[in-house]
Amino acid sequence: MRTKRGREQEVLDIFAKWDLDAAVIGQVTDNGRVVIRDNGTIVAMNGRYGPYIRKDFIDENGAAKSDTRSLETEEQIFDVSLEQALRILAEPKRRRGQGAASAPLRELGVDPATLDNMIAYWVRKGRIREVRQNVQEYVLADGRRIHVVAEGRLVNLGAAEGHPAAVMDMSFANQALSAEYLIKNRPSMEKKVYAVPEAIDREIARLKLESMKVRIDVLTEEQVRYLNSWEEGT
Repeated sequence: MRTKRGREQEVLDIFAKWDLDAAVIGQVTDNGRVVIRDNGTIVAMNGRYGPYIRKDFIDENGAAKSDTRSLETEEQIFDVSLEQALRILAEPKRRRGQGAASAPLRELGVDPATLDNMIAYWVRKGRIREVRQNVQEYVLADGRRIHVVAEGRLVNLGAAEGHPAAVMDMSFANQALSAEYLIKNRPSMEKKVYAVPEAIDREIARLKLESMKVRIDVLTEEQVRYLNSWEEGT
């Protein structure tokens, strides 16, 4: 469910009152899709223009990005700690030539601060499974699970269960046959609202039941009299 920014706690309190689990997992995106940000991995490496550190991450639009800062000496590649790398990355970037990317010489770890600022928690690679049709389970880094329905899109359309074809076929048939009726009878029709002719409704119902191998019983004369009488029954 969605709520206005700043009222998250009110929703959590209501769920807690009824002993229901609830958690704030993110915010509404501009593109209408689920976006999961990876908390960037930081590496130390040597490049064409000397030693540097690089942080890879996924931005709010789902695009892969990287942020780099130069190191003073090659020895720092092997000596710099994750905390020192974070301080260096926080400093203003000095403009420098760009060279070809090299393989990382040393992986320092994951930026812990990203967990507090990202849209949704990092999902471990390979920990996404199809729980049932149109429902995916994401296992979070801390072991919790999130079930995403219809990939975060409009459920009754994306999951195709709010408007199943087994029901909508009759609605679309009614629209199509009504349009055909208008075209055929347009010269004799007035400019007003017309009800769908009962013959069209009955034909659609007959075809639908026939496709389901169902037949409608024919009423006997006695049943017809009973249905149209007010003197019998309760």
